[in-house]
Amino acid sequence: MIKMIYYGVIALLVIIGFYKVFSHTTEEIEGDNSIVNLLINQGKIYAYIAFGLTIAAAIFGLITHFKQSIWALVGIGALLVIFGIAWSMSSTGDNAFLESFGSDISINGTESRLSEAGLKTMFILGGLGIIGAVASGVKSLFE
Repeated sequence: MIKMIYYGVIALLVIIGFYKVFSHTTEEIEGDNSIVNLLINQGKIYAYIAFGLTIAAAIFGLITHFKQSIWALVGIGALLVIFGIAWSMSSTGDNAFLESFGSDISINGTESRLSEAGLKTMFILGGLGIIGAVASGVKSLFE
């Protein structure tokens, strides 16, 4: 039950985020930097909520089913390693990219690097997921 609620909240956050991004035309976004600022702040809030829910679900799983959660700990460790690799690949950067969209939010180098590392982590995990899906399909052909 809790797992379904967790997935439902994450799905709701993703749907709200997509709605906020795609409900504005390019002209509206370029003409009004408050939309960009709003989207950036909402993105930060969604990231904090998703992170908090993930940690809460992991802790709940560890408390209720410790022996079955060993693999969850391995997965968290792997995620930290992948994020560390993405962090090392990220530049220290600045907020010139956001300023080109009219944003007046000041983003420091650490926030910019965290954002870039998060995106690279997402791409790495997405690539691993695609490779896993293809490998699973190919394996099932030979069984």
